[in-house]
Order: sequence, then C-alpha cells, then structure tokens
Amino acid sequence: DRGAVGEPFRLPDELEREKAARGADGRLFPWGNHFDATWSCVVDSHTGDPARVAVGSFPKDESPYGVCGLGGNVRDWCEN
Repeated sequence: DRGAVGEPFRLPDELEREKAARGADGRLFPWGNHFDATWSCVVDSHTGDPARVAVGSFPKDESPYGVCGLGGNVRDWCEN
C-alpha cells in the first residue's frame, strides 16, 4: 500500500503505538501520570451520549512526540 504522498505505510505494532502515545519516560497517559476525564475523549468526558470527536478537540491529549488523540476517542488497530 502507499500513503497519501506515495510513501509505503503500515500499521504500527502495539509497542510502537504505545511509545507514540506515552513517550519513553514511563508516563501513564500521553499528557503525564494524572488522569482527568476532561483531557481526552472518554465516556466520562461527555455529558450526553459518548461520541467521536475531531482529533485535536482535547488539546491536553498530546503525546511527548506531538501525536494527538491517542488517549481516547477510538480504538486503534495495530499490526499485531
């Protein structure tokens, strides 16, 4: 398969996805070690029925590598 710019792409494996989300410093969440439901798109962050939101809707949900939306919103499909 080819990416949008013609470069090969693949799904990340589970460890690659985890590192992209949490960094290499052992943090529990993309933003650090404290959980707050208002910082990512999870069931408890909605007043009504839970729904997907646009990536970037929760600015605190950003990893040390600048990847957004990995702390909630949807499940990710990994290679393994």
